[in-house]
Amino acid sequence: MAQPLVSFLIPAYNEEKHIGNMLKSLEAQDYPRDKIEIIIADGNSTDNTVSIIKGFQKKNKRIILLKNPTRNTAVGRNICLKHANGKYIFNYSGHAYASKKFVATLVSKLEKSPKKVGAYGVSSNPPDNELNFTGLCIQTVFSTFFGGAGFVDQNIRMEKERPVRSVAFSAYKREVFDKIGTFDEDLWCGQDGEFNLRLNKEGYELIYTPDSSVSLQKKDSPERFFKQMYNYGLGASLRVKKHPDSFKVYYLLPTIGVVFLALLLLFSLISLDVAQVLGVLLFIYIVIGIIWAFIKSKKISIALAAPFFYFIIHAGYGIGYLDGVLMKKKFKK
Repeated sequence: MAQPLVSFLIPAYNEEKHIGNMLKSLEAQDYPRDKIEIIIADGNSTDNTVSIIKGFQKKNKRIILLKNPTRNTAVGRNICLKHANGKYIFNYSGHAYASKKFVATLVSKLEKSPKKVGAYGVSSNPPDNELNFTGLCIQTVFSTFFGGAGFVDQNIRMEKERPVRSVAFSAYKREVFDKIGTFDEDLWCGQDGEFNLRLNKEGYELIYTPDSSVSLQKKDSPERFFKQMYNYGLGASLRVKKHPDSFKVYYLLPTIGVVFLALLLLFSLISLDVAQVLGVLLFIYIVIGIIWAFIKSKKISIALAAPFFYFIIHAGYGIGYLDGVLMKKKFKK
């Protein structure tokens, strides 16, 4: 039986460290190479991203390179989508490496799925041997309940297949885009989560499967990690603004924590009692962070560094969410 054509949507900007290995992982799939269409929208990269892609194009005519002068990720995805010819559309990234059976697994499931299933997705697992100490700490804290595992869509880890609200790497039936439209270009971050929200509202199911995975390169510096978490919070806030019925109480917890901490810091300057309360709370926070991280990693060095990275998660997300709340942003109905 002939395998259907699939299309990968890949917005990219300054991905010279990863774009080559990403393309190699797609070309090494246990799936016919001529049935994998790789569409990349480059946001005017200033490094060697474009030249690396062009090098792969010489041997693979299924790689299409387009321009995305806005650098808006949603715009990039939509530019790719306009040129996609596949029966199934893969929402992907320039710094992700697919396991060998990634395409075959999701296509097989989609081919057998009932009409109500609109997409299948997988989790991301960064390879330990390619992570520096910062990356290992981030991977550890992300995979714990205290770091958002089970709450943040990118952190989903489950042993059984089941419908989910959203998941990072998904393959969609083409009809889904015909029915609910494209990625919202007003959302420069979190647009995939908003798209999946519309998918669910339209009556489609997004199914998480543990039968495959993608290796996503985590941020390798505290500064980049903070920016990532800020964008997660901002994206969640803007998504709720557009879809108020999607609000969850736990979205507010990091923001409440940030505001509460700021107030404690302010009043601790004029009250010794408040300063003592602040000290006790910080001590409890640090101890909880160390315990969670040690249980997960079994490494003292990572456990001791973990509270710093937990703070980046909670503060970054909380500030991003608060900025989204305060932002005067209106969405088209």
